[in-house]
Amino acid sequence: MNNRYPSSVKITSDDIAEKLDKLKANTGLQPYDSSLVNSFADFYKSKGYLTDRQYAILNKVYEANSNERMAELQNWRDNFTEEMKNNFRVCCEYYDKTGYFGSIVSQWKKDKGYIPTKSQYEKMCCNTYAKKVVDNHSRPTLFNNGDLVQLRANWSVNASKIIEKGSFHSWHNSPDSKMTCMVIDNKVVQNDLHRYCKVFVLSHPDIIMLVREKDLKQYRGGK
Repeated sequence: MNNRYPSSVKITSDDIAEKLDKLKANTGLQPYDSSLVNSFADFYKSKGYLTDRQYAILNKVYEANSNERMAELQNWRDNFTEEMKNNFRVCCEYYDKTGYFGSIVSQWKKDKGYIPTKSQYEKMCCNTYAKKVVDNHSRPTLFNNGDLVQLRANWSVNASKIIEKGSFHSWHNSPDSKMTCMVIDNKVVQNDLHRYCKVFVLSHPDIIMLVREKDLKQYRGGK
């Protein structure tokens, strides 16, 4: 009967020690790669060989950290603009609350000047959801603080959030799109894909709400 899970092949190639030494001396390795290299080095020192799978991974890490690759990375770092840094910060803050890209976010939290690789940046900041989050932080606001606004006829009551309310408890049961509100914070970005305005109702100033920016329109004075 054939062995469905053949034993690993032992690799004793002369270049193993050289590659391990060069990688261990490379202070620019990503934390995960550095951990792998140290693990392989300990294994090689103990056993005198690497398995074929370990050797394949070692070569992959070695090639990814070649002089040519390092030059590409340095060029990327040198051209990492302030706008890109800000976008990366916004995405890290967003993903810190969602649990995605945990290792990269953890690295950024330890070092706020951390620059991701090109691949990491594109995966984190250039996907559909990340672009919406970045846009919510960067695009111009529709209203100024102090503006009078009204709810659009098709506004979403389920997307609004009451922060404080006094005696006017029936508001959610009978929303009035004609009621006038004043904007007191024109740019509230929360852990979702919408931007809000903090407003209070002029006729009931003890009610303070968060309403999606797109659900509001400028007050036209009875027009």
